[in-house]
This record gives sequence, structure tokens and C-alpha cells, in this order.
Amino acid sequence: MIGVIGVVVALLAAHSALAQDKTQHYNLDDTKIALDGYSPVSYFEEGQAEKGSKQYKSQYEGVSYYFTSKTQKTTFENDPSKYVPAYGGWCAFGISVGGLFRADPEKFKIVDGQLLVFLNDIEVDARKLWNETPNGDVVNTKKAKDNWVHFSKGQRPS
Repeated sequence: MIGVIGVVVALLAAHSALAQDKTQHYNLDDTKIALDGYSPVSYFEEGQAEKGSKQYKSQYEGVSYYFTSKTQKTTFENDPSKYVPAYGGWCAFGISVGGLFRADPEKFKIVDGQLLVFLNDIEVDARKLWNETPNGDVVNTKKAKDNWVHFSKGQRPS
């Protein structure tokens, strides 16, 4: 009997570790709420950032997402990978230059069907920098994708 309990405990620990691994490289605080509670579906359907409600909450890969309505929640649950922010919700421009910068969920852009969010503070408007790069969507997206391979494994790009 003790052997069975040991196996169950080991399986639970492994499952917990796998769940943690999926979120450890995401731009999240301890609440594990993506996009500071903004609805990822709104960016695509409304073309704007809209705060979601905890009444319409869904989880995907250990991360919580809030929505403005039950319809949005269902839309997300039918194809979550379409709506989650690229690069773990970190600033897309930051990822493209090899850095991890917190993003402002109100500064966003949809590129090739992916939600990109950007740093925006008193000193830097990263979406503006992204857009000012010649052929920025192509050049910066390639750099960001290449760098994200490293960041998503807990490594710094070389």
C-alpha cells in the first residue's frame, strides 16, 4: 500500500512540476493572470484592449485569462492558441533585441495573426520603435522568434 501511495505522490509532484514549467517563462505575477486581466479575444474581435471580468475566466496551460463576455470565453476555449499573446506576453520589441521587458497590455499590435504587446513607459514606447524599424514586422518578428526559442528554455539568446 505504501508503494502505491509513493507512486501517486510522485505522479502528483511530476504533474505539478510540468504545470509550473509551462508558466515560468511567461510575463506573469503570482496571480498567473495574463495581460493584467485584459481579454485576449478583444484585441482580435474589437481591435482594442478591453478589461475582462473574473466572472468570465478561463485557464490555458496554467495561465488565467479574463474575458468581457461568455461568448468571448467560449471563443477562446475553442482555439486558445490563436489568442494567447506571443512570446509569453513579454514586450515583443524587447524579445527582438534580446531582453525581457514587461508589457503594457494597452500597447499592442496583431502581426501575422499573433497578438504582440509592448513596453510603454515614460522613457520608451516600444511599439513605436518596432514600427519605426524598416520592414519592422518582418525583421523584428524574425528576431523575436529566434530569441524566444532561447528565452522559452530559460536561456539568454547569444
